[in-house]
Amino acid sequence: WDYSTTNIDILSKQKVLSNTPLIHVPLGYTNSLDYTDTPFPAPLLSTGFIGNVSSSSRRKKILEKLKKKIGIYENNIWNNSDPRVGVSTRLKATVIKKIDIGLIVYFYPAVVSCFDLYRVITLISNKCLVICERSMDYKMNKTFEPYIILCESFEIEKWIDYYTTNHDERKKKIEVAYQWLKTSFNYAL
Repeated sequence: WDYSTTNIDILSKQKVLSNTPLIHVPLGYTNSLDYTDTPFPAPLLSTGFIGNVSSSSRRKKILEKLKKKIGIYENNIWNNSDPRVGVSTRLKATVIKKIDIGLIVYFYPAVVSCFDLYRVITLISNKCLVICERSMDYKMNKTFEPYIILCESFEIEKWIDYYTTNHDERKKKIEVAYQWLKTSFNYAL
């Protein structure tokens, strides 16, 4: 499954996935989420990054500069092939409910990274402001630009500082994004 027609075009040209069907699904579509009651440590800061940091020197370098301002939740719970998905989805939900700002820092350089739609929609639907690097997917960047902060990696700290001190603007941007997502991407199975 992929939400991005750009990703499908690129992947269909690669021979690596030649035996794998590529299926386009609408923004926000998912067939299920599994939740459990597994506890997760409470975030110390209202801005957080959830994901695998240790295996990406790029992410590690970017987030190292921000570690005094953000909570870093090192795990692989975004990965749906992870055997802990049922348990871990609850962990992710617990963390997301406790943060106001969610960061998306790409594993690879942004110019070769696909738009991280799953994280963006999950964060918006949990009323988090999203600060995200621009991706190589121009169409997705353009679609979400009015509702999230798209920036270069070196600008992330500036946006964190701005929105942690401007609570009313942050809340307004979150609500606009949430209402847009709720009305524009409401898919029934």
